[in-house]
Amino acid sequence: SSSSSSSSVHTLEIAIGPVTLSESLSLYLDIRPMLAKQKNSSDQRASSCTNEEAKEQHVLVQTEVNYTGNDGNRYCRVSTRRWRIASDTDSYLRSLDPTVCAVLLGKRACLEAIRIVDDHSSSGRRSSGGEGDEDAMFKELREETDHQMRALIRKIAPKTPAAKTTRNDQTSAHEEEPKENRDFGRVLGIPEQLRVLPEIVYYLRQGPLLGLAFQGTEYSQLTRQVFLNLPGVDASMVARPSLHAFDSEGRFSSMSLSTMAMRDDRILLLDHYTQIIIWVGNHLQTPECDLLRTACEEEAARLAAERSPVPEILVIYQGDSAERWVEARLSPGHKDSKPIQLSFSPELETEEGGEAARIAVCQRLARATKETSLFQYMCSLLK
Repeated sequence: SSSSSSSSVHTLEIAIGPVTLSESLSLYLDIRPMLAKQKNSSDQRASSCTNEEAKEQHVLVQTEVNYTGNDGNRYCRVSTRRWRIASDTDSYLRSLDPTVCAVLLGKRACLEAIRIVDDHSSSGRRSSGGEGDEDAMFKELREETDHQMRALIRKIAPKTPAAKTTRNDQTSAHEEEPKENRDFGRVLGIPEQLRVLPEIVYYLRQGPLLGLAFQGTEYSQLTRQVFLNLPGVDASMVARPSLHAFDSEGRFSSMSLSTMAMRDDRILLLDHYTQIIIWVGNHLQTPECDLLRTACEEEAARLAAERSPVPEILVIYQGDSAERWVEARLSPGHKDSKPIQLSFSPELETEEGGEAARIAVCQRLARATKETSLFQYMCSLLK
């Protein structure tokens, strides 16, 4: 490689060997040296610039690739982009789109997941149950994804003081604040505009893309392939599903992605883009509720008709063995304490009969699960 520079133009030439169709190249540009050289000149112009002009800094990056194709001909491809740059970390964080960041992180993880499955399938080492090599590699992949999230959150969280919560108001000045309150305050301390990033990554690692409950299924591998080829908005729906509920009065409302939504007086519509699941609670399985179930099925059919590939529509009843596929996509909120449940699922406090329903869900789903809740996951990122 070689490089040259003038006062405003920096050139870098890199010579590489053959690149196969299964390989990719990433080039990371550090513009700090260039900014340091321009600092003096920009300081001289600062007096004549407004605050907005000073914040809107850009650099032009032109990439030229010269290569020999499989046909033996030489090709040249040129791309020029105008990139916005930030003068400090806070400005950079404010400019991030957390959904795009989560999708990019997920696609990188899915590429690795596809490689793991393909390697084990071709070598005949695919595990037939229990802890196999493939299961261990998927756990390592999830841990690597968590490590990347943890590194980012550690840079973000300390910059914002932990938020005060109403539960702390009863704590005496001479009493030690409960650990759960401190953890909750630290979670709220993550800047609001970026808090959605670990949430999306959490549901990405819970669902069919990286969830351990889905490994070894053809549906999981197919979903990864679809996810890799979807644009940002649609891909985010695969990473983090949406959840809506029909209650016994026919009201349709958005729900938190938690097992606490699985009340027996509801019909849930879980939209995971490639699959749309209708979950029917026990109290709504009677003939009197046929019209309500039909309305929910029609809504699922409407959503499915707008997509390609057309998603599969599943109807699952409370108590069925297939109910586990609903629980696997949601945060096991029943593992959290009551204050945390009310914070993440505020409808439990505002709806009539919410407390009785909360207790009933916790008792019914009390069986052990290895997966952490969303709150527990976000706390683990802050350790």
